[in-house]
Amino acid sequence: MTDFKFACPHCNQHLESPPEMFGSVIACPSCNRQIQVPRPAPPSPLPPVIPTRSKTDVGDVAQANAPGNSGSNDQGAVRTMPMATWSLSASIVGMILTFVRLPLVGLFGSLLAVGWGHKARARIKRSTEPLAGRRSATAGLIVGYVGVLFQIGLLASVGLPYLSNVRQSACRNQCRDNMKQITMAAYLYHQANDKMKFPDDFQTLIAENPIAPKSLVCPATRHQPGNMTEVEKWTDYVLVAGRSDNDPSDTVLVFSKPECYGGKGGNVGFVDGSVRWCEREEYERLTRGAAR
Repeated sequence: MTDFKFACPHCNQHLESPPEMFGSVIACPSCNRQIQVPRPAPPSPLPPVIPTRSKTDVGDVAQANAPGNSGSNDQGAVRTMPMATWSLSASIVGMILTFVRLPLVGLFGSLLAVGWGHKARARIKRSTEPLAGRRSATAGLIVGYVGVLFQIGLLASVGLPYLSNVRQSACRNQCRDNMKQITMAAYLYHQANDKMKFPDDFQTLIAENPIAPKSLVCPATRHQPGNMTEVEKWTDYVLVAGRSDNDPSDTVLVFSKPECYGGKGGNVGFVDGSVRWCEREEYERLTRGAAR
């Protein structure tokens, strides 16, 4: 150890003393007074080094120190496990409702299952701790997506034919309205000319009783009206020639062409002014030989 340097308390003379003189009394060489050699102060201890820990280390320490490995894992399970269970349960209930012919309610349950499953998995993925419920959430997602696809297909298989039937019904009603306008124009022609017979063709009919061109086209065919001077070429209706008011009330006056509804039937108008839909067999029986 090197000599210890200190100052005389009387004259401030700088002195040096070897380690073996610590605590002994000596005479100051400058003022010749008795002084005691002081002991050097012990060195101050270094501050303790506190190691830094990452979030993963903190989570591992908390898991290791927790009794029975509960603690943070149990808290994470509280946040994720119920939601994962809801997802799986909702997906199963949705499938059951679909099989008991409640696909719309089942679709709602499957959508809830998908939402809860994604939310649970997102929490598990963002967490730095191993949380519970991953398998239940994954199973709920899979069953939920399968249920959604199955239920949408089932609803489409039921809904598309229904929409098609609604469209066909609307076309038939519009077609029937068109034919009522034609029979009304035929009656006006009959009364205006004071004749016993109805007009033999559309050209004769529209010459005295103009009809809107769109009324001569069946909406089921989506045809566009053409030149009124060639109405017989593009109209979707057939006006039967040689009819008179002396004919029986069920005598056919006008009918839609067979191609309008693909041979499934058609609208038929009678000399009494009524128009109704006829299925294929009745339609063929009534219109057989009626057209020229």
